Amino acid sequence: MFTIINHYSLIILGFFLIGGFSYLYFRKKSPYSLTLLISIILILITSYFIFKQEGNELLVNSNEKEFGYISEKLHFVEFFSSTCLACMISKPIIENLEEEFNDKYDFVYLNVKDYEYVDLVFQLEIQTVPTFVILDKKGEVLFRSSGVPKSSDLRSKLEQIYSDQIN
Repeated sequence: MFTIINHYSLIILGFFLIGGFSYLYFRKKSPYSLTLLISIILILITSYFIFKQEGNELLVNSNEKEFGYISEKLHFVEFFSSTCLACMISKPIIENLEEEFNDKYDFVYLNVKDYEYVDLVFQLEIQTVPTFVILDKKGEVLFRSSGVPKSSDLRSKLEQIYSDQIN
């Protein structure tokens, strides 16, 4: 699972790549190495600004501001960050599951950077993003997972939890 990949990982990788190609350029004086070095720097700068988003642009849900514990459905809550690469990778997986389970679960997306949700993040001890939590109708945690999920594993878990709650 990818739990620590975000735009800071890109910066660290960039330092290693720039350092390595700088060494090769100054050691061998190759114009090919200089061209490659400049290309890598430009790609890293561009990538940094692409991944460095502000706000909730990554995932938006109409239920986001109305999140509460008491509901007729179970809650599937994703805690994400707009700068998290793993969150971006998991987005299509969760969107597909939302289409499939929309009648059984309320899908809620909460950005951990929003001050509005700080208490909930601390209460549920969210330490990495993305973290997925399934809450019952009273707000009790039934399931918790962090990192990029496998679609089949998460689908079977959603089906199992729903059938357990119905019975």
